[in-house]
Amino acid sequence: AGDPPRTTVIEQTFAVPARGYRLLLGLRRARQWTALRPKALESSLSGLQRAFDVTVADVDPDVEGEVETGSADVEERHLASRLTLGRADAVVVVGDPTVKGLYSLARLLGDLLAFGVPPQRVVTVLNRAPRAGRHRAELTKALAGLLEGQLGGRQLSSPVHLPERRVETAIRDGVALPAPLPDVLAAAIAPLLETPRGSEAMAAVPVAVVPGSLGIGTGGMDEIDLDGEDVA
Repeated sequence: AGDPPRTTVIEQTFAVPARGYRLLLGLRRARQWTALRPKALESSLSGLQRAFDVTVADVDPDVEGEVETGSADVEERHLASRLTLGRADAVVVVGDPTVKGLYSLARLLGDLLAFGVPPQRVVTVLNRAPRAGRHRAELTKALAGLLEGQLGGRQLSSPVHLPERRVETAIRDGVALPAPLPDVLAAAIAPLLETPRGSEAMAAVPVAVVPGSLGIGTGGMDEIDLDGEDVA
């Protein structure tokens, strides 16, 4: 019914001392999205942003709403992604440098741009990129070709190329991610965090009108003309 205080928000998270952050667990089952209500989720996101200097959200890539699908249920199912992407200072989109990976990445970028994410807020990342500069240039050109026609004159920054590293091993052992991955990502994201989203903010997610909440008119119906006949 209201915005949770900072202490309440922090109590719902788990400390990860070795990595220097706190973790808020997601839904245990995909079907539990029905428990998330628009106002409650919006208040929770606002509480997280107030409680911490930086909030990182791992969301699904689905952003379709009622306008695109004609279904309010679909919009509510994608509510977490829509709300998060609608207020994010930086949106990191990751893909693989393969034929299938580039195609999927281009399609996802197109969906995000159509949803309203400002292109200057998007950080495109190609994971396990080749070492050779020539091959990286070819990947950048191929991605730009796939996005041609979807940008509408807007510009996306060149993708960030991350080299192959033993990330899974680092996560399993609970140690720092191998260099240079953290520094490369930080260099791409930090400038966007220094200029928070202001006038670019998207409109709030609409809330369904409760039947009867708008009241009932007391005046009579004005006379109108239907097929040349006056009726009241």
